Amino acid sequence: MDGWRMGVSQAVAPPEHDFCQEMMELTNAFLLCCQQKEQLLQQEAGITSVELRALRALAERALPMRELAGALELSPSRMTRVADSLEQKKLVHRKRCPEDRRLCPVALTPQGREALARGEGVLRRFQEQVKGLLKEEERALVLRVLREFIAAFRRGIEACSPGAAPAAEAEPQRDFPA
Repeated sequence: MDGWRMGVSQAVAPPEHDFCQEMMELTNAFLLCCQQKEQLLQQEAGITSVELRALRALAERALPMRELAGALELSPSRMTRVADSLEQKKLVHRKRCPEDRRLCPVALTPQGREALARGEGVLRRFQEQVKGLLKEEERALVLRVLREFIAAFRRGIEACSPGAAPAAEAEPQRDFPA
């Protein structure tokens, strides 16, 4: 069985180890795991992870659409789709602002608070399961490596973006503390 189908800890790199290929395969495997977690959240709580994030952001107080989009780091159009979905599910209520929809406050409904509690419960159970499968030092290592990987990934994207400085001139930097 190849490393793609085996557990990550069981995968053994071939002697001609190709970092880029293995990174792509492991990244894809991790994305698949995230999609499966997303399906679990959808099945158990009836909401997506981005909807859960929106409900969390609204737990304390109603927020204007623009502020909610900023808090979730979503584009205005994506935020509108998320709010539309939450409103269809009767989890939020939007007050109508004819002059500018981006300024309309979005507030949780009682059903939204229930969905938030269900979603948090699903994620908590999932996270406790994953946490229980790793030793404390492994958990710390995973978090550190993921932080560094995300920082490197972001720098790679920036370096490959149009108008970026050539790779030799790019200054390496750490976005996260070790």
